[in-house]
Amino acid sequence: MSSRRLKSEDELTASLPPGNNNGVHIMRDSDDELVVYKPASEETFDGISWIRHVPGELAKREVAAYRINRLLGFDLVPPTGLIERGPHGPGSVQEYRPLRPEEEPWHAFDPKRQQQAAVLHYIIGMPDGLAHNYRRDANGDLVLFDHGYAFPQARDPDRDDAISFGIDSDFADTHRGADFDPDVLEAVDSLSPDQVRGALGDLGFDESAIKGVLARIENIKSARTLPSSDLDPTMDAL
Repeated sequence: MSSRRLKSEDELTASLPPGNNNGVHIMRDSDDELVVYKPASEETFDGISWIRHVPGELAKREVAAYRINRLLGFDLVPPTGLIERGPHGPGSVQEYRPLRPEEEPWHAFDPKRQQQAAVLHYIIGMPDGLAHNYRRDANGDLVLFDHGYAFPQARDPDRDDAISFGIDSDFADTHRGADFDPDVLEAVDSLSPDQVRGALGDLGFDESAIKGVLARIENIKSARTLPSSDLDPTMDAL
């Protein structure tokens, strides 16, 4: 994805639902393929206390969500990479997948896919995993998107933002304490700290963000389900 050369904005951009505070552009690349381009220059941080207010912080989190999804083998997040030379500067690019326009409740999806989504949202610390951030694709499968505010890190003591961090996901909230499919737990068990650090290390995350991911993975391995609380020692400063 990072090697894509973006050439023109597609008219599909105009069809995107209103209300997104960050820039989203559907672009065509030099092979005439569609991608979703989110420029770092159009990122917003109003009220967010758990992310540095620096352009590019959201873009790297979009990439990180895809990488953790790939390590788990869930295929819930379309391929995503960073691009240096976009029409509006650096940002993230994600494979475009045609999505059904209507929102559906979490319970309309396949139970195993629900659990996979719950695990992914919990591990990455997803604060906005609600119905406007997931859809069915053209084949009817679940697709998750808009992960720019995930991966919380230690709070900057010099900032006093209005919103405190908390995982807010239809899937994670519903499946806390549930009996998980053995295949879903096996996917979590397969994650090693070295794998996680390898996936996130080149993105420039604060160490507290990576430790939070590792702690939440260990929480699932230990409890064999999603714990009832988001709290772990690495998040004390949030």
